[in-house]
Amino acid sequence: MIISAIGLIVYALFCLISGIVIWSKTDQKVVVVYFLCMHLVCLIMGMLMISTHLPFLLVLIILSATLVSRIANGCFIFHRINLLHHVFTGAYFIALLLLNV
Repeated sequence: MIISAIGLIVYALFCLISGIVIWSKTDQKVVVVYFLCMHLVCLIMGMLMISTHLPFLLVLIILSATLVSRIANGCFIFHRINLLHHVFTGAYFIALLLLNV
């Protein structure tokens, strides 16, 4: 459980940093706000996973919404969806879920 929490914290921090960089370069602030909010939720969830056991369904819903935010970010800001990138992100989320169980 600690390994998945640390993995989620590191992932969320990298995505928050990249989201802040994107914020300064784009006009579509709504998509970036959704991206930043979901990764902030992932960061908080990772911190909570260190001390408590979160329900599987809650973690699944939050990670699914985070993956949707990544797809929306790619679609609306970069005007392309890198399928392989999202498959790897989804596989990383599944690994985190399996480590959390």
